[in-house]
Amino acid sequence: MYDGGVCGKGPAACSCSDPGLPGYWVNTATLNLVVQDTEFATSGLGSDVAFTRTWNSASSESGMFGKGWSFAYESRMRSSGDENGTVFYSKGSGQWETYIPSSQVTNPDSSITVTYQPISKGRFDKLEGIFTGIVSQSYYLIEEKRSRLKYRYDHAGTDAEGNQVYRLTSIADRNGNTVVLAYNGDASWPV
Repeated sequence: MYDGGVCGKGPAACSCSDPGLPGYWVNTATLNLVVQDTEFATSGLGSDVAFTRTWNSASSESGMFGKGWSFAYESRMRSSGDENGTVFYSKGSGQWETYIPSSQVTNPDSSITVTYQPISKGRFDKLEGIFTGIVSQSYYLIEEKRSRLKYRYDHAGTDAEGNQVYRLTSIADRNGNTVVLAYNGDASWPV
């Protein structure tokens, strides 16, 4: 059942209309058109689930649904794969944010937890990277300040520029209720 409040939470946090009734926005300075629609949404224990797609006429990115399209759970991170690098965070809406390391702690198991700060002002989401010394076992956690949802990004491979890519694998609420995303073997599509 659709819950009109679902679109206000999650990786693509937006205020959207009822499913099947897309929202349209035009940036009058650039004439950039953005179209967003939620085709399905449900809520229950844990975080809400919404199948929200966004098309941006200015985007050169190619997502699961083609050029200019982004999907709420297509969120990902890119980094150098170590504790000293900048992290580029792509939200499911297609918006990118940049984070830089601000502090680090060595854990009893010899892993390193790095806390990052956003470059842009006004962002208060908490980003941490946990580095084990093995890139494929390292991951990132981002906690949204408003919803307190925690998003986990696990290593998914290397992009054409040599950056390590981390894809969204789970979303947990403050009570530990978790939505887990599973991917096909080729890692291109959530199951």
